Amino acid sequence: MSLPQLIDDLQRLSEDQDSADVVFICGRDERIYAHRLMLMARCKSFKTAKRGEVCRIPGCTVSPAAPGASTPTTIRLPHVNPELFRQFILYVYTAKLVLQDSQVFQMMMMAQDMGVVELRTACEDHVISTLSVDNACTFLTAVMDIHEKAEKMSFKGNPKVQKVMVQPINLIFRYLQNRSRVQVWLYENISLRIEGHIVGFDEYMNLVLDDAEEVYVKTRQRRNLGRIMLKGDNITLIQNVSAKCAASFMERCIIFIGENANECVKTNAFLTLTKDAIIKIISSDYFCLAEEEVWRCVLSWAKYQAGVTQPTAHWTEEERARVCQHLSGVMGHVRLLLIDSQVFAEEVEPTGAVPMELSLERYRYAALHANKMMDNDKRIQPRLTVAVNMFPGSQILKNDKLPLQTVLNNWFGVPKQSWRLVFRASTHGFDSGSFHRYCDGVAPCMVIGLGSHGEISGGFTDVAWTKTSRKGGYVQSERAFLFALNPANGEQPAKFDIVKKPYAICYHPDCGPIFGAGADLLVSSNCNTNMDSYSNLPHSYDGANAAHLTLFGDYNFTITDYEVYTIASPGGSASSGASNSSNHSQNLSANGQAPGVPTKAKYDRY
Repeated sequence: MSLPQLIDDLQRLSEDQDSADVVFICGRDERIYAHRLMLMARCKSFKTAKRGEVCRIPGCTVSPAAPGASTPTTIRLPHVNPELFRQFILYVYTAKLVLQDSQVFQMMMMAQDMGVVELRTACEDHVISTLSVDNACTFLTAVMDIHEKAEKMSFKGNPKVQKVMVQPINLIFRYLQNRSRVQVWLYENISLRIEGHIVGFDEYMNLVLDDAEEVYVKTRQRRNLGRIMLKGDNITLIQNVSAKCAASFMERCIIFIGENANECVKTNAFLTLTKDAIIKIISSDYFCLAEEEVWRCVLSWAKYQAGVTQPTAHWTEEERARVCQHLSGVMGHVRLLLIDSQVFAEEVEPTGAVPMELSLERYRYAALHANKMMDNDKRIQPRLTVAVNMFPGSQILKNDKLPLQTVLNNWFGVPKQSWRLVFRASTHGFDSGSFHRYCDGVAPCMVIGLGSHGEISGGFTDVAWTKTSRKGGYVQSERAFLFALNPANGEQPAKFDIVKKPYAICYHPDCGPIFGAGADLLVSSNCNTNMDSYSNLPHSYDGANAAHLTLFGDYNFTITDYEVYTIASPGGSASSGASNSSNHSQNLSANGQAPGVPTKAKYDRY
């Protein structure tokens, strides 16, 4: 039998209600049938069930079929989307699934609850590999919805809304035994709860808790109870669902949007974000827009939400009220004190969205010029990157390392230069052939390396790596430099200029980027798995505190990843280097070696 035929047969089995012995009731009583044998083979929530149990799915209610009965066991999942669960069951039987951006987080949470590890991993990989400008806001909307639902099921806020009724008591252990610590409300008493570790049941089916504490909600006083038994068959439980999974992906989306703000705010998905999502995004210190642009994108969002298309000057009073309603609660997160005075007067104030007290505060700030403002007042703290992300897509210069982009651009000579990613070793390959396939003939180049201990160092060249007839494969440069953005010696970021210009860079087909005749910096082939990369600084490059330990902490080292960028718009460059040529030329001789290029052992001092 062929594999496609087997998959077709399994799909037909998943649709066979007559032979099914399990029925899931999802959402508003939609019935989805399955076979317990398949679920036990594929889902840990069934595979790890103890004798007498059916499954361990968080939030489910199980009604086992009577012995010998022909009716299937009923599992209620009222919080689960029926259509999504059908897709999940199809995956369990056939391993076939088409992941959609808007539902991937729901599917990931379902895979986690059902214990299908490979599906959860596939969902995570889908998010990581496909996260882009086009779908980042869609992902954020989806994951915030998941996070909100998980938060509501956590022990916070009004217990009358968040409690989960579990009757009879013999279902409690099945429901919560996989949780390390539980919170219990007794007999509708909202002033008292019991916390403890579930141990099991005694012979009379009383719930047994260990390390129990009695907690008074209003006073937050606690009293140790030790091991106790909870009697009765009407106990209200707070479902202790962790939202950490959703929170981590939510943070990842927010960071990505912040780093790529200039592009993300132009998408339709940005305009459809919820107010909570907008607030989370613009509250971030890493939202890489000037404050004037932050205001403009927020206004565009509010106008879209309000259905207003006209410029501010042409708004009716009713349109103004609608826009202001959407901006309410958001304006406090726009750092109005940092907006240019002309922009504030011409674009912000006319909307009527700025509360009077904020307008007065702004004029006060301008008059005092912040002399009497508190240093920790976030309203006057510039975002860590006040321009667009200048190295978009970088996995090294991101998050708290974003300010280092400005350092590199200042050294390059164009403070707001935008760069384009040409090569990333972890994506395109660590071998030397991959580096030359993508980077040969490309100039200028900024090479950014990440050391095994977090060091970020590299070099800039205004000339391209290319096959040359010069002895040793060296290429001359007037502007090349090396840099250490977080030197191993703990000093401030350091730049090391070229002092022996004929030996600025070196072409060698068996190595990655090489700077200097020392070599001052040599990145080996497969630099992430060996210690063949090394630094002989200072030789062809020099500067304050130059030493072979400065770049990556030792003479030999491992580089866990490195990226190569070139300028995004050559017209805006200060470089006078060679023009870009094809980035796929390798310029190798017939035997794979560049003639006259020395091996590592021949990199002696000149």
